[in-house]
Amino acid sequence: EKALEAILSTTEANTRALVLSGWKWLAGSLLAVILAASGALWWTGQTVAENFQIIEQQKATMARAQALGMEFYSDGKDEYLLLPKGKKASSGWN
Repeated sequence: EKALEAILSTTEANTRALVLSGWKWLAGSLLAVILAASGALWWTGQTVAENFQIIEQQKATMARAQALGMEFYSDGKDEYLLLPKGKKASSGWN
């Protein structure tokens, strides 16, 4: 009876260790997925924020140019900057 009790005790300990090992792998995998997803979300957020800043800078530049009398024209293929009468581009633009 003591031998059987020792075998059952050993088997029970091995089974608990095996179950805990499986849970450790599951928890570790879940943690890795959460970390990877949060990293991807952070990177996407940074990219969106940078693009938003660039767009805001471009809007401000266009507003300043329009305040000076310049117009932007696009025919679908090309884009043009129309200067007010009497003004000339000094940087080699046509």
